[in-house]
Amino acid sequence: MVNPAHFSKVTSAMLPTSQFANKENARLSLNRLVNELGQAQKASQSALLNQRLQKLMTHVPAIKAICVFISLQDEPDIKPFILTCSHRLLLPRQEGPILRFCNWDGAHSSTVKHSTLGVQQASAQLPTLSDDQLNQLGQGLLVLVPGRGFDSQLHRLGRGKGYYDQSLARVPQALRLGLCFDCQLVSTLPHELHDQRMDAVLTTTRFLSAPRAPTQFSLAPLFDL
Repeated sequence: MVNPAHFSKVTSAMLPTSQFANKENARLSLNRLVNELGQAQKASQSALLNQRLQKLMTHVPAIKAICVFISLQDEPDIKPFILTCSHRLLLPRQEGPILRFCNWDGAHSSTVKHSTLGVQQASAQLPTLSDDQLNQLGQGLLVLVPGRGFDSQLHRLGRGKGYYDQSLARVPQALRLGLCFDCQLVSTLPHELHDQRMDAVLTTTRFLSAPRAPTQFSLAPLFDL
């Protein structure tokens, strides 16, 4: 259980009350809210989120590498952050039931391809990093995680395939930062034991943070984002 005191200073507005019968019901409801935003609102919220993400990076100099993602239409567009980021970048590639992380220069040419699910990912020409290489980065690895939704306890609702859950479980020390639109952050989401919790969630107006372990680096003091 996450202690709400960790992020009470950054929840100036109460999160929307959520009562979902199951995960699929939650996915449908949250997807409908995102679709109601319209392209202009998505673009403006994405721009603000990029600014906050860039500001956050100035507070965490210990970060050595950032695993990013290429946004889908129903996710915040973080391309501006990717293009200006000075950190070492990694990009996921689906291999069977998991994601492998590859070194990436941020270019969207031959180094990016579409997966069978239509997600843009690292192409086969980019070598993957082993779990040992990733775990050597420890908390110096920051994974930016998209999702259908997140809640006040930092649980994440994905698309139902389990790719991020299985992949994050293999790099337990890495910091996990969920990114989403404001409407995708709710009070409670259905979750199961295998679902991987975030260390923080960042939206256009909210920032929730609580480490998963007492010894883990915490983003909680960054209340001024």
